[in-house]
Amino acid sequence: MGKLYLRETMKKVQPIKEIISSQDDLITIFLTAVFLASGVNLLINQCLILIIVGIVLIFLSFLCLILVLITKKGRVHEEFKAFFIYNKKKNKFEEIPEYEFSSDQITFMNAVFAESINLKEFWKTKPLNNGFPIEDNLKKFINELTEYCILNKLFTHNEDYFNKSGFTPSDIKKIERNDFPELLVKNRFLEIISKPMSERALFNFEKESDDLNIVSANGKNDALFDRFDLYLPKNCILRKPTDNVIIIDSDLMCISITTNFEGFSTCLPNQFVKSYLKIDNEIKTISTFQIEIIVDINIKIKSLFLKGDLKYYRWVDEFLQTLVTYLSDDAFFERINWNTAITMLHCYNEMSNGSVSGNEKLP
Repeated sequence: MGKLYLRETMKKVQPIKEIISSQDDLITIFLTAVFLASGVNLLINQCLILIIVGIVLIFLSFLCLILVLITKKGRVHEEFKAFFIYNKKKNKFEEIPEYEFSSDQITFMNAVFAESINLKEFWKTKPLNNGFPIEDNLKKFINELTEYCILNKLFTHNEDYFNKSGFTPSDIKKIERNDFPELLVKNRFLEIISKPMSERALFNFEKESDDLNIVSANGKNDALFDRFDLYLPKNCILRKPTDNVIIIDSDLMCISITTNFEGFSTCLPNQFVKSYLKIDNEIKTISTFQIEIIVDINIKIKSLFLKGDLKYYRWVDEFLQTLVTYLSDDAFFERINWNTAITMLHCYNEMSNGSVSGNEKLP
């Protein structure tokens, strides 16, 4: 029987929840230490200097505890392993059912090709099957595509999150397309897809005011409009230091999202392409590639003392879990229950052939 595909599900990471929990622990530890040390000093002697020294030592211990917590819980590094399947004969991505990241890649590629002759011709003349190493302009193209997939998911996620009750509108900011021109220059997918419909020939809107309330719309020939609306806590700043890095910075934390496509291939489970995607001649027809998406979160010391403000950052916990489902190859193969599916397929194959040897191949 073919080798089964065994993977471990990514652990649930909730850095903001852990910091809020740490705040309660800090208060309890601090008060206990103060009362205990003060009481001991008062019982032993009545020297004011010694009492002051004792309190200073308590505060120094408390500061060390804060630094330990920040070091231990205040830094999160998560790597998501995503993948895509490239059809060498057709020079296109293969859609993978039940894998939303794959569907979005194809949708957004078709959308920019519909409106950018330059990008469409570039893709025709620079196919991914020209061997390794991958050219820098191709890596840049795939990184921009991946980054836009993540941004688009973040737009939707945060709009839903901050629409919940319990948030003060004045404590939330909305970053729009014209607020961050640097990002538009460095991501062609975002620049094309978020451009107002009134400025695009494949849409029937003549005035920009007509599409102000439209979040998403389809145009002719697979053209797509998705509005650039990113909701964040009011003191957040969006930065784009390099082509494949986006930073969301504030006085409480710094969040960095990096897309890293280097052209490396990845191994998929036995029979996945043939049995799940129904593609024969796998080696000659397709190539499988891996993309790394890295999220780094640095919690700042100030966050330990502002419990009320941290509720505006709980979206980070939820979004990390959203990325697991959206990107992770581990999560995908577990979601489709591939180990069980391939086992049942092997058993069915053996029964159909009247054999118990397990050596027959799948169709």
